[in-house]
Amino acid sequence: MGWNGMMTAVVMTAVAGSASAAVIPASLVELDTDSTVTVTFDSSDAGAKGSLYFLGHEQDGSITYATSTDANGLGKWLFSNHGTAPGFSVDLGMLPGGALLHFAYLITNGVSNAPTGSLFRTDVLADMQYFMSDVVAADSSGTTMSYGIEDIRNPAKSDWDYNDVMFTVRVDPIPGPGAIALTASAMLLVGVRRRRRVD
Repeated sequence: MGWNGMMTAVVMTAVAGSASAAVIPASLVELDTDSTVTVTFDSSDAGAKGSLYFLGHEQDGSITYATSTDANGLGKWLFSNHGTAPGFSVDLGMLPGGALLHFAYLITNGVSNAPTGSLFRTDVLADMQYFMSDVVAADSSGTTMSYGIEDIRNPAKSDWDYNDVMFTVRVDPIPGPGAIALTASAMLLVGVRRRRRVD
């Protein structure tokens, strides 16, 4: 069974109206349609300093890796878990429908059980146990998924608290041509009604 088949069991697609969902380990954000994506730093309770990256997006079992923005070659650098203000956001732009989003976390200044150079990637199946996610908001306007990462790779030493870096991924579907036309028609109708009232 390939990566895409194995991920079928762990991928969670948010459904409109299901604002509360159980925490499910090892889940990825899947885009139902073309969408804009924003990643926001929430908090960290870790001794080790690390950096979060957007690796890229996967479609049909093939990953399009994001262009690297630093010497680590892990795609787009998003933020550090130390020194980043809560609420700081990075816009990933528009990504295609059907895509699975992949992230990586690199420890850049480690401590005893979380040494410098430890790397956790969502495109490596064995690493998915170090990621935890939950849908925190899902409605007709979009979906927000929260993530937490465990930065101790040694299972015997790990506390499995998933709070070493916490962030959210906001997905806002891009309206199709029909939705844009409908909105334009509604605005035109409002304008006509206002003119009639003035006359």
